[in-house]
Amino acid sequence: MPSPFSVSMNSSRINWIRTTEIGFYCEDGGFYIDPRRSTRCAVISHAHADHYPKFMGKVFAHPATIDLATARYKNSAGKVKSAHEYYQPFHLGAIEITLIPAGHMLGSSQILMYHTILKQRILYSGDFALKSNPSCLPLSYPDVPIDLLICECTFGLKSQHLDPDKSLQKVLAATSLPLLMVAYPMGKAQRVSEMLHRLAPDLPVFVERTILPYHKIYESYGTPLGSYQAYQRKLAKSGQFAYLIPPRSLSGFSRDIKYYKVFASGWNKVNKFFYLQGQLDISDHSSGDEIRTYLDHIKPRQVWFWHGYPEELIQYCKESGIEATAV
Repeated sequence: MPSPFSVSMNSSRINWIRTTEIGFYCEDGGFYIDPRRSTRCAVISHAHADHYPKFMGKVFAHPATIDLATARYKNSAGKVKSAHEYYQPFHLGAIEITLIPAGHMLGSSQILMYHTILKQRILYSGDFALKSNPSCLPLSYPDVPIDLLICECTFGLKSQHLDPDKSLQKVLAATSLPLLMVAYPMGKAQRVSEMLHRLAPDLPVFVERTILPYHKIYESYGTPLGSYQAYQRKLAKSGQFAYLIPPRSLSGFSRDIKYYKVFASGWNKVNKFFYLQGQLDISDHSSGDEIRTYLDHIKPRQVWFWHGYPEELIQYCKESGIEATAV
C-alpha cells in the first residue's frame, strides 16, 4: 500500500515532507515544522509552547515569535535564532519559505514552502483564525496555487464561535463585583486586555506579574493594551476592576467570593471548574465553518488535516473534489 504522505497528484508526488514522532519533517530543506520537542533545525509558526519547544538548535520564525519565546525560555529559546518578516522569502536547502500572517496571535504565521526544483507548493496553516483579532495582524491568503495544505482543525466540530466583543459585554453587565479573568498568559491575556481597553476603557485592569513580559512585547509591536498595572492588593480598591491571571493560579481563588470569575476560552469544557461564574467566549482558532471558508479560498489540490477533529471537514473536501486525509 502506498504511503499516504507521498500520494499521486496530477502526475506529481508530494514526497518531500513526512510525519515523524517529532512532527512534520521537510526532507529537502532539512528542517522540522513546529516540532513536539527540541530539534537541531525548525521553522516555527508561533510562540505557544506546543509549537515552539525549548532547547532548540536553529529556529526560523517571525521576530515577534522569537521575542515571545525568549521572554518565556530565556537562553533556552534556541542556540541560533533567525528572524524573518512576513512576505520576505528565505531558503533552506531546495525550499523557499515565506511566512504569511495567520491571525492566531502576535507573530503567528502560515508557512508557505516552495520546492524550487520540483515546482511544488505546500502551505502549513499553523494555528489560524479568520475572524478579526485586533491584537495581531489578520490572516492573509497566499496568492499562488497550493498543491498540499496541511491544515489544523482544532474546532472542526464547532460550527461557529460566539462574538467575543458581545461575550465580554455580557460579562461586564452580569455583575458589579471585581472580575477575575482567567486567560493563558501568552496571546489570550493580551487579547483580553485589548478588548477591555476598547470596550471598557475606564475599568481598572490589573495583571499577574507573570503575564507582564508578554504584554510589553505586544505593545512594542504596536498593539494597544490600554492602562494596566501589576496586581497589588493595596491598589485594588473597592468597586469593579479586572484582574487577569493564568489558569495555573485559578485554584487559589476557588473559595474567594470577592470576585466574579470567568475563563477566556473557546472551549465549553471550562465549565468543569465549579467555582467559575461564567465564560468569556474567545477563540483564537477558526471554527468549522471558518475552516471551510479557508479551504474555499485556498483551493488546494490535497489536504492533510491535523490537530483536532477532521471528520466533517474530510467529507466536505470530498464533496468539493479535494483529496483529504487525517494525519
